[in-house]
Amino acid sequence: HYITPLFEEKIEDVVWSLEVQWRGVRRRVFVYLLLEFQSRVDARMSIRMLHYVACFYDHLLKTGVTTLRRGLPPILPIVLYNGSARWSAATDIRALIRPKLPAFWESYQPHLRYYLIDEGAYGPEQLAAIGSPLSGVFGIETASDHRALQAAVERLAASLRRDPNK
Repeated sequence: HYITPLFEEKIEDVVWSLEVQWRGVRRRVFVYLLLEFQSRVDARMSIRMLHYVACFYDHLLKTGVTTLRRGLPPILPIVLYNGSARWSAATDIRALIRPKLPAFWESYQPHLRYYLIDEGAYGPEQLAAIGSPLSGVFGIETASDHRALQAAVERLAASLRRDPNK
């Protein structure tokens, strides 16, 4: 975790660092996963994610993980949502900026889009077809009866047996 400049403690739920090769260059990439297990949609999520990413970059610089000369690593912000209502908040902060600006001005506005995984948007058949550990967890949370729960647990166990490092 890290401390924001306003001295509020912010704890990332999960930050993975992995090496990827892109255009012939090996690079360390941070996958920042903010798990949102809340019952209501947060209309300010794009602002929160922009804040978290900026604070995370600041933390990487202050702790010497990187320097401005080496560059900031790419981050993939992901929001995992399991509320009962479908997610309706903007996934890009630019959608919150009004009025619509001329192109020359728009390029100076902040930009951050997060990837949304809305658990409730997937039906039991879709989750079964995906077969990932995450789909198993979703299936367990949304099971409507004992049979659906058993199938989700078995799917989760099978996916973990296939790749225990997931």
